[in-house]
Amino acid sequence: MMFRKGTEFQETEIGKLPEGWKIKRLGEVAIIRSGFSERRRDERSRVIHLRPDNINNETDKIIFNNIVYIPESPKIEKYLLEHLDIVLVNTNGSIDHIGKVGIIDFSLDKKITFSNHLTAIRITSKDINPYYVYYFLSLLHLKGYYKKLVKNQAGKWNLNLSTIRDLLIPIPPLEEQKRIADILSMIDSGIEAVDRAIAKLEGMKRALLNELLTGRIRVREENGRLTFYKETEFQETEIGEMPKDWYVKRLKEVADFQRGFSYRSDEKFAEEVPDGYLFLTLNSVKEGGGLKEDGWTWIKSDRLGERHFIREGDLVIANTEQSKDGSLIGSPAIVHFPKWYKKDKAVFSHHISRLLLKINNIDVNFLFYYLSFVQPLARKYHTGTGVWGLDVDKWGTDLLIPLPPIKEQTAIAEILSTVDKAIEPYRKEEEKLLRLRRGLMSVLLTGRVRVVSDVRDVGVVV
Repeated sequence: MMFRKGTEFQETEIGKLPEGWKIKRLGEVAIIRSGFSERRRDERSRVIHLRPDNINNETDKIIFNNIVYIPESPKIEKYLLEHLDIVLVNTNGSIDHIGKVGIIDFSLDKKITFSNHLTAIRITSKDINPYYVYYFLSLLHLKGYYKKLVKNQAGKWNLNLSTIRDLLIPIPPLEEQKRIADILSMIDSGIEAVDRAIAKLEGMKRALLNELLTGRIRVREENGRLTFYKETEFQETEIGEMPKDWYVKRLKEVADFQRGFSYRSDEKFAEEVPDGYLFLTLNSVKEGGGLKEDGWTWIKSDRLGERHFIREGDLVIANTEQSKDGSLIGSPAIVHFPKWYKKDKAVFSHHISRLLLKINNIDVNFLFYYLSFVQPLARKYHTGTGVWGLDVDKWGTDLLIPLPPIKEQTAIAEILSTVDKAIEPYRKEEEKLLRLRRGLMSVLLTGRVRVVSDVRDVGVVV
């Protein structure tokens, strides 16, 4: 397969499309159904109940994390999904998640149903490739198209079934649909391969965290090398067994919390401004822990005081949650400025808290990894109904920190950092493939670039 630039276009209801392409409403080429609400659970069942959380927002793939199993019953039969069915999120607390999609492109060794927050789309026309429709719906989500169609009902964003049926889909000839889908599927296969490598390393990291941060496996430096050994002598503590030479502190005994700058919208900028500072916000922190390389914005204000500044090596946490799954509140990050940034300080927002360490015998990197390890516990300390906040005082009072000797803290942090460095190249490769996926979807699914199978039909190669 090769590419050529699209040259002959027609004006349509959805903009310019290549000559020969048609437009169909989704309801004309598919059966579209809403799911059902099921609160009962049965972990022994072989019936999976898909929910919005089971669709990855970046890759539009169905993921089997936090799977819910429901009882077998006659009522589920009309909600069973089949191979190549597409599922689309129709209801969510976050508008950004509306319209994200997945496709049942795996073997069905279990029955799969879908919740009332999802819509199932089953292509019925022989002239339509289900993968092609799946990728086009994914493109609509990528471009934020659904945000114009949703309604807010009782605090949740909702995409009506009739609106989904009325979605206009550009339809190339069937053979071209298949070629487009094949190219995008190859990119997805590459992303999945990278994801598997990341998952293996993440699994190793979780195992190390579990052993090293509980003291079951000890680490020490001998002749300039780190060596592991199994601990045999333990003491009982408030958080269970731990080595006899470890001790426990509450987080509030280890650090004070300082909230950042409460800014106005006219003080924040997407691009650099004269006399401005880099601005660390909620979007700068990764869910679970870590700093996003591209998560910085800019701030300029005459209201800034010294307490609003952060510096290299500072430890911060997210104290606000953008969604309601609790994956962000309590997530820590260690501040590192981009190499091109010339100032020695930046500003952090009121959605972030800086930890001011109060004791000397603690390694900030060790504390970062421990807070990452226990981040899910922060969810039970949320406040608010619309936007979640973190009750920092209560969380800091309740959270217990196991503290090994300082040299061991440093060694543990070094080991975990080594694993992170091994994961990083895979994450960068994944981001490259995601950018390629987004770029190809934008040009192939709109006909700006055509896919041809005959070299004589290439024309202008792009």
